[in-house]
Amino acid sequence: MSESSPRVVLISLDAFNHHAVSALATPRMWDLAQGGGVAVGGVAGEMPSVTYVCHASMLTGTSPARHGVTSNAAPSGHPGAVPGWAGASVVRMPTVLDACRAAGVRSAAIAGDWHILTIAGALPGTVDLRWPEGPAPDDTTERDPFGYATNRALRDALVAAAADPTVRFLFGHLNETDTAGHLHGPDAPETASSYADADAIVGEALDALRPWWDETVVFVVSDHGMESMRQGGAIDLTAHPHLADVLAGSMDEGGAALALVREGVSADAAGAGLLAVPGVASWRETSPGVLLVEAEPGFVFARGMTKHIAGIHGGPGTRQTTAIVGGGHPAAVRIAARLSSGDVTIRDWAPTIAGLLGLSLPDAEGQDLAL
Repeated sequence: MSESSPRVVLISLDAFNHHAVSALATPRMWDLAQGGGVAVGGVAGEMPSVTYVCHASMLTGTSPARHGVTSNAAPSGHPGAVPGWAGASVVRMPTVLDACRAAGVRSAAIAGDWHILTIAGALPGTVDLRWPEGPAPDDTTERDPFGYATNRALRDALVAAAADPTVRFLFGHLNETDTAGHLHGPDAPETASSYADADAIVGEALDALRPWWDETVVFVVSDHGMESMRQGGAIDLTAHPHLADVLAGSMDEGGAALALVREGVSADAAGAGLLAVPGVASWRETSPGVLLVEAEPGFVFARGMTKHIAGIHGGPGTRQTTAIVGGGHPAAVRIAARLSSGDVTIRDWAPTIAGLLGLSLPDAEGQDLAL
C-alpha cells in the first residue's frame, strides 16, 4: 500500500543558533528532536547569511544565483542596485507555496517579518491563509523594537492554522529571536529568553497538531545564526579612498557585503583593494563584476547607524542553521536519518516538502530528503 501524503509544517525561527537547542532552554524543540531527528552541527545556509536570501533558498530550493534574491535590501530596494546588480526584489523561481496553489493544496503563510512573504511572491490572495492578511500588519499590531510583528501578535494565527486539518502546508516565521540577538548579542539573557518564548509558541503549534500527529511532518529550522559583534568592528567601505578607484558601489550585509567592480577594473584588482581594508577576510566573484566580501569574525560592514548593535549575522560564522524534524508520519523517520548524515543544506527543505505533498517543483536544486 502506498504511503499517504502528510500534512507538512515548516516553522522558521529567525537567527536561532543551532547549538542553543537543549532540554533545559528549549524543552519543546528538544522533545521534538528526541522523537524525530536533529542536525547536531546545523545545516548549511547561504551567503550572505541574511534573512531574505536564506528564506528565498528555503522556499524555492534554489541558490541565490538562480532565485535572484542576493541582498537583504530586497524588500526596500535601492535604485540601480536592488533590483539590479545587487539582486532582485522578488524570487525568480517558483516557491513551494506556488506549487501548492498550482496543485490546489491548501496552504498557510504566517510571518513576523512579512517582507519574507512579499519577496516569495506570497501576496494577499495567493495563499489560502495569510498573516498579515494585508500587505503589512495594521497599526494595532504589536511590534518589536525594529518594527517587526512580535511573536505574540501572530501566535493565534499560527496555532489556528496548525489546528486546521484542511491546511496541508503551513509556513510559519517567528522574528523576535533575530531582534533580541541584534540588540543584546547571542549569549545574553534577553536572547535566551527570546529563544524560550519561541520554543513555547512552537510547543503550542505542536499541541494543536496532535490530533493529526500520525499524518504530520514538522520541520523547525532557522535561516541563519547570530554572533557577537566586536567592539569597534564596523567596516565602512566608503571611507577608504583607494576603493573609490576600483568599486562603483557596495551593499552592506552585516558580516558580508556585496561590491560592484568599476568597469575596466578586474575582479582581482578590486579584491586586492578590499583585502587591504582592516577586518576584511576574503572575497569571491559571484557574478560578472559583483563580489561577495566576507569580514573577519565579529566585524560588520556598516556606514552610519545600523541595527547590528551587539549581535551580527551575514558572514560565514552565522551560516549554519537549526534543523529539527519530527512528526508521526513514516517519512519523518527517513528525513531524521538524513539529518544525521551532515549532507543537508537549506535548499533541501522546498524539494522535500514538495515531494511529501506530491507537488511539482522541477527547478529545485536541493535534495528530497524523504527518498
